[in-house]
Amino acid sequence: MGPGRLLTSVADEYAEMHQNAPTQSIHTLKRWSQRYSWPERAASYDVELEAQKNAQAEAIMQEGLALAHNRVDKLKDLAGLLWSEMHERGEDDTLHNLWVPDVKNIGGVAVDIEHFNAGIIREYRDSLDDIAKETGGRVKIQEVTGKGGGPIETKSETTVAVNHGDELREFIRALHDSGLAEIDDDEVHPAQANT
Repeated sequence: MGPGRLLTSVADEYAEMHQNAPTQSIHTLKRWSQRYSWPERAASYDVELEAQKNAQAEAIMQEGLALAHNRVDKLKDLAGLLWSEMHERGEDDTLHNLWVPDVKNIGGVAVDIEHFNAGIIREYRDSLDDIAKETGGRVKIQEVTGKGGGPIETKSETTVAVNHGDELREFIRALHDSGLAEIDDDEVHPAQANT
């Protein structure tokens, strides 16, 4: 009937119901399954359910923050908020969100100090970095090289074990003609790459 669906499981469930069960006979369930096309109907149901899930997933991916331009818009709002917070001035005309008041204990005496609010700058820079990533900026390229910075060396070997005969000769000839194999003294070797 489909994955996870067994007539024996239905029979067990009906057996637990006692008097309210339509049947407790596995043979009756098998007849009903055949008569009412349960396996085909279950498969059809599964296909429809999967199609609905796929359609829902597709719809979700076509709206809101799933769309790159909406994410960029939100990130721009966040960057703007952080920018205005960094440039907000206090009563004494200082950038009070960049220089935050604090108290430090020096020799048992409380001393008023200000420390730089690196966190707000870090958050602002992170929002700019996220915008760059969403828009394809700051692409990171990773180059892979072989030993000593040279090219990566690869080796490929293929072993074919078949009886000698026309098929084998035809196969070897096709490998040779395509440049994938070299033939010498009745031995077949992978072709050497031209570098």
